[in-house]
Amino acid sequence: MTDDIYDKAKNYAYRVLGYRARSEKELRNKILEKGYSRKATNSVIAELKREGLINDKKFGQHWIKTRLENNARSLLVIKRELLLKGIDKEIVESLLDDFNQDFDEEKVVRRLIDSRMRVVRGLDPEKVKHRLYGFLKRRGFSSQIILKILSDVLNETC
Repeated sequence: MTDDIYDKAKNYAYRVLGYRARSEKELRNKILEKGYSRKATNSVIAELKREGLINDKKFGQHWIKTRLENNARSLLVIKRELLLKGIDKEIVESLLDDFNQDFDEEKVVRRLIDSRMRVVRGLDPEKVKHRLYGFLKRRGFSSQIILKILSDVLNETC
């Protein structure tokens, strides 16, 4: 492997990381898909790990925090996302255990319903319930919690 190829692969990795943080697996796949050799890719990944630019634990923490704050999902969906991104199962479970202590699924579901009510306001109550249920179910929340909170919220607004 020449230094030129290594430098190009590393510069490509920096560009990719400039858009958003990536897991090691995601970045490795991106570099390989771009056509760089395994040897160059492994060297770049090792260097970026030494520089602290790739850290699956920090990536996972950030992913969970962002998902819960900005684009709420259930912890089950977040776990699946992290595993698909190549984060080690033990790291994922450890991170989720830390977040699970402060995670109130009912509070998150209620917040999502409140924010979504503007979109469905004025519709038939059955249609509102159906749309909100589907919206929350697609985000991985359990039917039991969705129906409980929906019932509470719809009773409050009617």
